[in-house]
Formats: sequence, C-alpha cells, structure tokens
Amino acid sequence: MARVDYFSSEALSTGLRQKTVRGGAWTIGAQAASIIVALAAQPALARLLDQTDYGLLAMVAVFTNFGMLLVNAGLSMATVQRDEITHTQVTNLFWIATALGVVIAALVAASAPAIAFFYGEPELLGITLALSLTFVLSGMTIQHQALLRRGMQFRELAAVQIVSVVLAQAVGIGWAWHYRGETNDYWALVWIPIVSSLTLMLGYWLVCHWRPGKPARGAGTLELVSFGADVTGFNVVNYFARNVDTLLIGWWYGAAPLGAYDRAYRLFLTPITQTIGPISGVAIPALSRVVERPERYREAYLRILQPLMLMLCPAVLFMMVYAEEVVVLVLGAKWIDAAPIFRALLIVGVVQPFTNAVSWIMFSHGRSRDVLRLGTLGAAIKVASFAIGLPWGPIGVALSYAIVGVFIHTPLAVWYVTRTGPISWKDLVRAFALPLAIGIVVAATALAAKWRIAYESSTINLLIGLAICGVVWTFTVGNTKAGKYTIAELRQTLR
Repeated sequence: MARVDYFSSEALSTGLRQKTVRGGAWTIGAQAASIIVALAAQPALARLLDQTDYGLLAMVAVFTNFGMLLVNAGLSMATVQRDEITHTQVTNLFWIATALGVVIAALVAASAPAIAFFYGEPELLGITLALSLTFVLSGMTIQHQALLRRGMQFRELAAVQIVSVVLAQAVGIGWAWHYRGETNDYWALVWIPIVSSLTLMLGYWLVCHWRPGKPARGAGTLELVSFGADVTGFNVVNYFARNVDTLLIGWWYGAAPLGAYDRAYRLFLTPITQTIGPISGVAIPALSRVVERPERYREAYLRILQPLMLMLCPAVLFMMVYAEEVVVLVLGAKWIDAAPIFRALLIVGVVQPFTNAVSWIMFSHGRSRDVLRLGTLGAAIKVASFAIGLPWGPIGVALSYAIVGVFIHTPLAVWYVTRTGPISWKDLVRAFALPLAIGIVVAATALAAKWRIAYESSTINLLIGLAICGVVWTFTVGNTKAGKYTIAELRQTLR
C-alpha cells in the first residue's frame, strides 16, 4: 500500500487528474460490486422476512441514523476539504468524534424504552440497545476514512467497503435463513449495520497508516469544528426532513404500511446513492484542490456532471416505466403494493442526482454557512410536502414529496448555489438538458416495449425492455454533439 503524506498540500495536488480518474475507477468498481451483493442479498432477505420486520428497523433507524450524523459532526468533511491541516488537528478531531460516539451511544441506549413506548412495539428495546454500539465504532472510524479520501486512496477505501458489505449481508442472510419464521428473525436486519460498522473500523485502521496522538490545545482545531458544525447543521435538518415521512407514516399507519414505504424508498434511493455517493467522494476532494483556478474548476466540474447525468437520468425514467417489474425482481411478488410508491418517488429521482451534484460546489468551496442555510430552507419545504400528502397514505406522501422536489426545491437550489462562483445556472441547465432529453426518448421507448411485449414472466419483460432501451440510449448519445464529446472524454479518461 502506498504511504501517503496526508498533510502536504503539494503532494496531494501532484498528478491530481490521474488520481481522480483512478479513484473514480476504483470507486465505481467498488460500488458495482456492492450493488451486485445488494441485488443478491435483498431478494433473499425480502423473501425470508416480512413487511413488519422491515418496519421495526425503519422505526428505530429514524433515531439511530440521526445519532450517526451527530457522531460525524461534519468533521470528516472538514478534514477532506481543508487545504492545509496538521497531525495535531486531525488528532483532536479524532478524539472529539470518539467522545461523541460514546456519549451518543449512551443517550440512545437510555432512550430505548421511550422509543419502544412511542411506537408501542416492545421489540424496539433490544434493537435500539444493540444498534447503539455502532456509534462508538463509527466515532473511531471517521478520521481514518477522511484521511484516506483526502489522500485519494480510493483503492483502499474500495477494498474495505466491499469486504464490509459482503460480510454484513452474509451474516444477515445467514441469520434470516436459520431463524426464518421465528419471532426473532428480524435480528437479521440488526446484525447488518453492526457487522458493517465493525468491519469498516478495523479495515480503515488497517489500510490508513495514520495513528492519533494525544489531544493538544492551541492547534487551530476550533475553525475546523466550526466548519463541521455548519455541515452538521445541514445534515441534521436534511436528515430530519428526509425522515419525518418515516416517523409520520409509522405513527399514523403502523409497521406494515411503513415497511412497504421503507422498501420502496430504499429501492428508489439505493441506485442513486450507490452512484452519486462514491462519485461525490471522489469529486469533492479533487475539486477542493482547484478552487483557486476558476476555469479549471468549471471544466472539471462539468466533465464529471454531464456523464453522470447521462447515465442516471435515463435509468431513472426507465425504472419509472417498469416499476412493477423492478419491485417484483428485487423484492418479490408479495411486495407489489410498494410499486406505486416506488414510481411516485422516481419522479424526484430524475433531478435528485443533479441536486446532489450542485451541492459539490458549496462543499468544495468551503461555503459551509450557505450549505446550512439552503439545507434549512429545503428541509422546511420537504416537511410541508410530507404533511400535505399524509392523509392520502404512503403513496400521497411519496407523490407530494416528488412534486415539491422537482418544481420547488431543485430550482431553488440551483439559483442559490450559482449566485457566486465559477459555475452559472446556465452551465447547469445545459449540462442537464441533454440527459433529460435522452431520458424522455428512453422512457418513450420503454413504454412502447412494455405495451408490445407481454410475456408471463415480468423478469423477461424487464430484461427485454432493458436491452431495447440500452440500444436506443447508445444510439441517441452517440449521435448528439454533446454525447460524442462525452464519449470522447470517457475514452480519453480510460486510456
């Protein structure tokens, strides 16, 4: 393994394009492997468990995932984004994160009886106590992961990620199979995050050569903590906005409807996060190194954004047409009621990768206060959309959220972020226009294929539609000026 000087800005900026390209390749490879594992594991788990099992985990996850944001406290982004940082500063951040992990674990464990009482589900007591362990493990992991990202050691990150996913899913499936049909089968879903957190902690300590020292005063840590506080504020309000729907549906309609909504939401979100998340992990460190060169920054940003949207936008519109087939393939026929919810959420899925990519501009420029302000406003808009849709059940919540996201939140984010900086709103519109147009062509093709092809097997219909739309996508992209340019750029990158 390469020994990287995490504290030398000059060393980190040397060969930046090559590091970015190779990092992107490793990250995409790791995500592809993770998706394959997830595609293999989720159908097995969905068939061994039922909606109530997933609903129980979703109820607890509202609180445990929130606690995880507080453990991170934005300190990983502070380490990645900062142009100059010292060993002592990172040491202080490590001990802060570890202390937060211990404190939050204790608070969540103490809250377990109240969570079980709130939902009226006694099983939540044991689930919450077990998951509190993940806060301590994550607190000890954050700075090692951040330094690996800062040093653009994406090969090492990818290796640890793949191992953690495989081990966690294997343990989950093994438990679900061994205890299938029994009252404690839902613990399969509890073991997955615990095993994943433990594996990530051990793996990152193994591949990152940095070790923390003793905490020290006067190291300039306060500025980093302040940056992290703004990022944490954004993460908290964004998390609250994204999970109010789960809280409200679970409280109003119960575990089974929440289980269907949760699976539909995860199915909608997983392909997007599995793609945009790793690319963000590569893009933000790379863009952070060139913020002082506006033209190079603009060129690099658009080179990443448009190919990403050319892949995701048509894929989301394709899944919108084949929502029932995708749900049956991934989750099984007993989850077919989740298909309308899945389709409604995919409406906002067309623009969500674009909106996430817009946030790279603020993070890479260190505009943490803007991140917090925009996140707070966006959270208020999302919560209002959930409240509007709640009387119509999970499908109403999903549809209201999607409409507000497309027509209010995304335009607002584009306007706010591009008020200053090297990227204009016109740049973003041009980068999004072609992927959207190609996506519409793909969706029309998918509708025609679904109408004309009607085999008894929904999986065969889905695969045939995917093949036809893949040919149409390739032909369309290859016969547009921007598409040809993107393909040429990708070929050059691969070389």
